[in-house]
Amino acid sequence: DEYQSSIGADLPGVVYYYASRFQYTGGPYLYGGYSSGGGGIWNGTTHVSGLLTVQAAPATPVLAAPANGSAYVSPSVLLAWNAPPGLHTYHVQLAQDSTFAVLLLDDSTITTVSRQVSGLEYGATYHWRVRAANAFGPSPFSPAWVFTVFTPETTLVEVGPNWNVVSVPLTVLDGRRSALFPTASSEAFAFNPIGGYAGRDTMQPGTGYWLKFPAGGATSVSGGLRPSDT
Repeated sequence: DEYQSSIGADLPGVVYYYASRFQYTGGPYLYGGYSSGGGGIWNGTTHVSGLLTVQAAPATPVLAAPANGSAYVSPSVLLAWNAPPGLHTYHVQLAQDSTFAVLLLDDSTITTVSRQVSGLEYGATYHWRVRAANAFGPSPFSPAWVFTVFTPETTLVEVGPNWNVVSVPLTVLDGRRSALFPTASSEAFAFNPIGGYAGRDTMQPGTGYWLKFPAGGATSVSGGLRPSDT
């Protein structure tokens, strides 16, 4: 006998296992496969009746970072998203208007799940979206996310002679100790619960560092305001 069934026209393009219900020699109805050499109950991957490979355009990617609505983003930002199943290229668009009428970025050659964007305008708001594509066509664009680049600020960090505990009070473009505190005479030492204090060349907001200075004074730090540190 031959049977057929419709399972829909919008299945994502991946491999599916399927099993049919059968009754053998008056026994109970079972889902699985059977042959003259034996058979068994379907468990999702074995004793299947067959495999169905759906060739279709990919599912829509899900945006990941920067978080939607972020208001303290660096002018050099990494746009990142989650990949749908399968191998794809990606198409990223970036605009200052929500309709994407004037595109500042329109790159359809991406093969990874991120795209670095630099040279953004301080204080400006940007909209971005991504879609995936394969040999069977593109997915719809993801719902657009929005972020705002920080407005630069300058603050003074007061230090005394000898050792001080300091932190990075702003979102900075260059986090190297030599760029932030050029008058320091030591590395920046941060505490690690496993190994104790260790020297760091790059300093991150939200962490306290021990730094040694030959004399007291004030250091000017420029960057974007931070809503909080956790």
